[in-house]
Amino acid sequence: VKASGVTAYLLRTGPLMGARDGFLERFLAQARAGSPFLCVPGYGSTLVQPLHVDDFARCVARVFLDKPQELTPDAYSLAGPDTAAYLDLLDMALARVKRSKLKVHAPLFALKLLAAISPVRAFKDRVALLYEAFCTDKNDAPRLLEPQEKLVSISRTFDELVPAPAQSIGYRIGMS
Repeated sequence: VKASGVTAYLLRTGPLMGARDGFLERFLAQARAGSPFLCVPGYGSTLVQPLHVDDFARCVARVFLDKPQELTPDAYSLAGPDTAAYLDLLDMALARVKRSKLKVHAPLFALKLLAAISPVRAFKDRVALLYEAFCTDKNDAPRLLEPQEKLVSISRTFDELVPAPAQSIGYRIGMS
C-alpha cells in the first residue's frame, strides 16, 4: 500500500453482503426466528445497493495493485448491481427459508428516539442507515473490475447464504 503512492482516493460503499456479513444474514435470522411476527424498520422503503464483499475486495485491490496510474484521484462510489428496499430484502429472506410472517412496522420517529438513548452503537448505526441509506446513480464498481467480471447480485448472495437442500435419492422398494 505504501509503495503504491495512492494518496487521494475515497471509496464509498453501502452495506456489504456475503458470508457472516451482518447485513443480509440479519434478514435471514429474522425470517428463521420462531416468532410469527417480523419487525420492519420504518415503512421498509429505505433503498440500499448492497455490494458483495468479494466485489468490494476486488475494487480495493484494483486501486492498490492493478495499475492504479490508470485511475484519477477521485471519490469512487462502490455499489452492488441491485437496488432494493428493506421490505424487498425481508420478503426475499422469507422466500429463501420458505416462511411467511406478519410484518409489523416500527415508526421511524420511535426508532430515532430509541437510538438517541440507546448505549448500543450497532443499533444507532442501523437506525442511521434508515435515514442515510447508500443508494447511488454513480456506481464505479463495474469500471474498477475486469470487463469479464460481473458484480454479485443480491439473489446470488442469498443462494450462497441459504444453500438449496440436497436432493434426496429415493429408492423404490418393490415386493416380489
